[in-house]
Amino acid sequence: MMNKYYQLILLLFLTGLTPRVVADALDYTFVSVEYSGFLSTIEGFSEVPEGSGVSLDLSVAVRPHIAIIAGYTRGSADIRTTEKTVDADIKSASIGIMVHLPINDTTDFIVAMSFINGNAAVDINGVFAADVDADGGLTTMGARSMVADKVEINGFINKKSIEDVSEFNISLGTAYYFAESASVDLVFLLDGDSGSIAFGATKYF
Repeated sequence: MMNKYYQLILLLFLTGLTPRVVADALDYTFVSVEYSGFLSTIEGFSEVPEGSGVSLDLSVAVRPHIAIIAGYTRGSADIRTTEKTVDADIKSASIGIMVHLPINDTTDFIVAMSFINGNAAVDINGVFAADVDADGGLTTMGARSMVADKVEINGFINKKSIEDVSEFNISLGTAYYFAESASVDLVFLLDGDSGSIAFGATKYF
C-alpha cells in the first residue's frame, strides 16, 4: 500500500508548479507569484486526489537570449476514502537555464531545463507515515506571442522526470499586461490523468 502513497508523492512533484518560462516582450527578468489547484487520478485509488499550491518564480537575464530561472513551490494534496485519509504536504525548489530565440517581432521560441529537488510529508488518518525526498528534472519547449498590445498567449510541452517516473504534459497560458511592467496570468496544465489551473501575477524589471 505504501507504494501507492509514494506514487501520490511523485504525482505531486510532477503536477506541482514549475518555474514560468513566459516573460515580457523585451525583458526576461521577472518575479512571479502563482496559486494553483489540481485534480488527478492514480492507478489503484478509487478516489480522485486533489490539492493546491503556491509558487514563487524568478528569472534573471544574464546574456542576450539566456536567463537563469529558479522557483519554490509549497502545496498540499489529499485522498479521502471510506477507510483512509491520506494527506501530503509538499515543498520543492528548482533552478535551471532558459534560452529564448525570436521567431519574429512578437513571437519567441523557448527551451528551458531545470533541476528539481522536493520533499513531502505524508499523514495517514492523521498519523505521520512517511517523509519522502525526490530529485528530478524538467525540460520545457514552446513559444509565446504578443497577440495584442497588452495580451500574450503561450504554449509549452513539458517533460518532468522525478526518480524513475516521467511524464509529458501541455501547458497553455495567457497574460494581460495591465501596466508596462506587470501582468496578471492564467495557465492551464493538461495531461492524460490530471489537470490544473493557476492564477498569478508577474512583475518585470
